[in-house]
Amino acid sequence: MYREKKQTKRDARGRLFLMCLGISLGILLAASLIMSAVAYSSSDPTGKIGIYSLASLIISAALTGFIGSRLSDSVGVATLTALATVLILILVGAVISGGRLGLGALMNYLCYFGVATLFSLFAKKRVRRHKRK
Repeated sequence: MYREKKQTKRDARGRLFLMCLGISLGILLAASLIMSAVAYSSSDPTGKIGIYSLASLIISAALTGFIGSRLSDSVGVATLTALATVLILILVGAVISGGRLGLGALMNYLCYFGVATLFSLFAKKRVRRHKRK
């Protein structure tokens, strides 16, 4: 009976990882759309596109790290989700650019990973130890 519970917990971890990955990509897409609307409403939409892109990455990384850590009760799943998201972004960027991914894009993705990991540490639930009498 103990082994069945352990197997169920492993299956739940996989589902949790996929759910966190979907949430991460959804938040990234929503933040990108919001920042593109903000850029479109400004006087010079293409002038500050790099700043808007970095802002959307940082905001989505912070939300993803916080939500992923709260859902999974561990920093590991949130960090793996951030790493998977970064790898997906690198893959899509390499395909779109024809195999030539710029150093600035890699730095943005590294920033995404760092912010998501940092916010997952902030969101980690503190375990309180009970004193024995």
